[in-house]
Amino acid sequence: MSETEYLINEAQMLLLTMKADTEAGQRARAEIIAVVKAWKRGRLLPKAEAPMLQTLYGPFDPPPLRVVD
Repeated sequence: MSETEYLINEAQMLLLTMKADTEAGQRARAEIIAVVKAWKRGRLLPKAEAPMLQTLYGPFDPPPLRVVD
């Protein structure tokens, strides 16, 4: 039996996370609110202050840049 894969985009991932009725969903919602509040005040929120979002965004992070001589 083969596994089914579901591909979602970044916006869909955030929407599903915000709607999740779980402890992780509650933490993610709190972090999303903190990020928006920081943005509204003209500052960036360090990744360390949003560990759940950092975990969720893992698959969406671009690969690291490689310097070639």
